[in-house]
Amino acid sequence: MIVLFRSVTSSLRVKKILEQRGIKSKSVQTTKNPGIPSCGHALKIDEEYLDDVRAAAEGAGVYIKGVYRE
Repeated sequence: MIVLFRSVTSSLRVKKILEQRGIKSKSVQTTKNPGIPSCGHALKIDEEYLDDVRAAAEGAGVYIKGVYRE
């Protein structure tokens, strides 16, 4: 799954929280909205960790712009 954030700072903040919880994720660049050519910042995760990502983002005050299946 791809979880899209507003900024690289936001995605890295959530990534750090996930790492502290033993959850692996990968930082990737993608489009902000599929089909629209612009840069976005996202984390690639296993689907089973989506609730953990949402909780980490909420706890850090980070807005998730979207969640997409690959």
